[in-house]
Amino acid sequence: MLPVKLLISVAFLALGLNSCVVEVQDDAVNHQFITDHPVLTSEIYRGATVGLAPGVEAGVYVEYLGDGEWHIFATCDTKTSGRECQWDVLVEPGGSKTYAYKPDELEGADSLSSHDRIRLLARNSDDYDGLFIDAEPGVPLRIDVMLNGDRRPDLIFWFGRRGLREGTPESPIDLVPMAK
Repeated sequence: MLPVKLLISVAFLALGLNSCVVEVQDDAVNHQFITDHPVLTSEIYRGATVGLAPGVEAGVYVEYLGDGEWHIFATCDTKTSGRECQWDVLVEPGGSKTYAYKPDELEGADSLSSHDRIRLLARNSDDYDGLFIDAEPGVPLRIDVMLNGDRRPDLIFWFGRRGLREGTPESPIDLVPMAK
């Protein structure tokens, strides 16, 4: 995705000053994987599903269904916070040259797009929004999550070797399917 820049030109001609251009760049608009540090890796169980309560819990949930199929979905805690969630989720099946994806429960202004990675933009309150990905079996999935314009690796949930994993200290994270 090409960076989007908002240019604001302010003319001070009435004051006899030269005009100036102020450049503002929004991180959420230019959401990219930050890899200036080693990317964390964690295993994810095949077939484990994450129970959730839409409207009560905020998070992005990742499930590996097996044979290269992934399910990623987001919920919000609107019933307790009183606010909607605006999710910006980047996912990339590592090493997979070809993959397919389809929406899951998207509505309104929610969207999915793919250039060199898949991007889910979703706004929700008491439902869930997500996607299914079909990639090469066994390849890791890199994921990065933003909520309301802020990186939130603490809101990525998946089942791994030690049960339900609730967040990660940094993002992105590579989730690697466990061997059968």
